Amino acid sequence: MDNSMTTISEIAAVFDGPHATPKKIEAGPCFLSISSLEKGRLDLTKSAYLSEIDFKKWTKRVTPQKGDLLFSYETRLGEAALMPDGIRACLGRRMGWLRPKRDKVIPE
Repeated sequence: MDNSMTTISEIAAVFDGPHATPKKIEAGPCFLSISSLEKGRLDLTKSAYLSEIDFKKWTKRVTPQKGDLLFSYETRLGEAALMPDGIRACLGRRMGWLRPKRDKVIPE
């Protein structure tokens, strides 16, 4: 086993969500919040929804993909979950994610 150390930036890209909250609506793409992270899983029953216009604005820089590690960095510090396949979502305040460099890390 290799005991060498590495930095996160060598094995993953790091992103954070916008530092604001969009207008929530009844249906549409998911707006994930820290409440959406529950015991290592993504719980969509605790998610809100936003319009397509807001979704495009909130994902302009980057969109969460399958295998991204979503995490909280405030309040419920340390909550995390892997992003599953087939969900259109953006991240809310106080959330970030790591996108593993798949040639170096397997996100499972």
